[in-house]
Amino acid sequence: MAYNKICFNNYFSIGYSNLDNQYFSASMNQGLMGILWPNLKALYYMTIHPALGILWQSPVLFLAILGAFFILRSRQYRAEGILSIWIIFSYFVVLSGYYMWWGGYALSSRFIIPALPFFCLLLIFIPNQLNWPFIGLSIVSIGQMVIAAASTVLVPDTMIANLSKLGYFGYSNIYNYCLKELLKGNFTQNLGQQLFHLKSWESLIPLFVLLVGFTLFFFREKIKLHNQQQPLQQ
Repeated sequence: MAYNKICFNNYFSIGYSNLDNQYFSASMNQGLMGILWPNLKALYYMTIHPALGILWQSPVLFLAILGAFFILRSRQYRAEGILSIWIIFSYFVVLSGYYMWWGGYALSSRFIIPALPFFCLLLIFIPNQLNWPFIGLSIVSIGQMVIAAASTVLVPDTMIANLSKLGYFGYSNIYNYCLKELLKGNFTQNLGQQLFHLKSWESLIPLFVLLVGFTLFFFREKIKLHNQQQPLQQ
């Protein structure tokens, strides 16, 4: 509020209501700060379209649907499950109505990033019997995210205007942009370069080590949790 008062001479006047650019100012004045009714087409692009759909870029998140079923069956964690499902649902539905749902120069719809940890909470409750498909989808998801993170997540949004004309597999931010950047040798700054002075593809080794470590830790804790839950359910 102090910042608003100093910048705009009003405690309740925020930056987005004082945009200098005419296009952005007019867009933000629509509905509730630029948010209109939910848009099914935008929701489709945000979720399953290969261009920037989060469920296509990280297919392991599909299993969160199954995880939601199992967490709701758990009396101990049902409240957390309901909260997670509501947050994920709300983010996607509300932001599908935002005039710039994709968020400008971004790999995917960047506004839904705060909902991602709640996907992870649901994934914990995938039964151990499904760990192999879980691991397979995780490898695909991690691999695609490495391609994006190793190049750049600031993907130009020039294809958005023609997205409906490109067809289902007509464009992918990961393969039509990020991967091409890597093949040209355009790597973003990373730990391998900064700490170990590694070049090109070798610079990704520390990233892979961290990813493997965190993934193994996740599955170890997941299996431990399920083993603890089984006696309680019996």
